[in-house]
Amino acid sequence: MNSILAIFATLQGVGAVAVLWLVQPTIQAFFLWQALVALTQVIVLRIALWRNLSSEQNGKFRGDVLKEIWRFAAGMTGISLVSTILMQTDKILLSKLLSLSDFGYYTFAAMVAAVLYRLITPVFTAYYPHLTELISKDDQKGLVRTYHQGCQFMAAAIFPSTLTLAFFSKEVLSLWVRDPGVIAHASLLVSLLVIGNTLHGLMHLPYALQLAHGWTKLSLLQIWLP
Repeated sequence: MNSILAIFATLQGVGAVAVLWLVQPTIQAFFLWQALVALTQVIVLRIALWRNLSSEQNGKFRGDVLKEIWRFAAGMTGISLVSTILMQTDKILLSKLLSLSDFGYYTFAAMVAAVLYRLITPVFTAYYPHLTELISKDDQKGLVRTYHQGCQFMAAAIFPSTLTLAFFSKEVLSLWVRDPGVIAHASLLVSLLVIGNTLHGLMHLPYALQLAHGWTKLSLLQIWLP
């Protein structure tokens, strides 16, 4: 699954650049390419799933399986909905409180800080299935070893970028946008948002361990804690 996700993530990014450069530099071409890649990914994932299932029987809906996992499914749905709302609340509020130009600076800084998730998400995606596998096998030693390895790898992956962007945000933005106004207004925001995203990134492996145990209640409670 990780291989498939890596391949299609590359197709989404590199392919979009190629389409805009060689075919048509329009927003319509960009989104059409993204939709095509997403549709192809769904088809490939479905084929890969069926090929890796041990049963040769045709799939059918089973209510008893749904009854076994409904609590976990409901918890994941709740986490996804609440997280989406909370992650967009700042933008909704600031769009009403700030001028359009100041809100643009904030949005730009948030986009720059979100680059860290290019490192955070692949690590989470790679370790989460493996943690689930170790728990299903009751391999406690392997679970502890893999969990600590994942936490160390996550920190090693994101700390260099964090320190660079947090302490040298002006220099990085100078190389990228070359606009004194944007640099003056967005550099501090970039530093603060990068630190926040780093702390959030370090929480991903503990979160993966909770989900691997099927424990969604703690995450829901954490979301609502002040």
